[in-house]
Amino acid sequence: MKARTHLTGPMKKVIEEYANEIVEQRQKDIATRAQYQWGMAMYQAGLSPRTINRVIDLLPAVADKYRDLKTDQLADEFFQLTLADRGVNLPETERKQ
Repeated sequence: MKARTHLTGPMKKVIEEYANEIVEQRQKDIATRAQYQWGMAMYQAGLSPRTINRVIDLLPAVADKYRDLKTDQLADEFFQLTLADRGVNLPETERKQ
């Protein structure tokens, strides 16, 4: 026999908030790991630590632009096409937003 638990509205809200926190933390960890990989790739390509740090300093402004475009569902396509037009060829996302 299966036990049935009926969640109240407040219980559902707490569970949803907790799940959202976990997802947000995992997304931040993924972004941080991607930065580690890009930083190492730039270093191994011969960019100086000073140049890499300049890139790091620019990242918040770029992230803000991405966030603004994401609300219009344009972020991935805009960034990918803009980079491709400038000779930086990166793959498209698997799932377009």
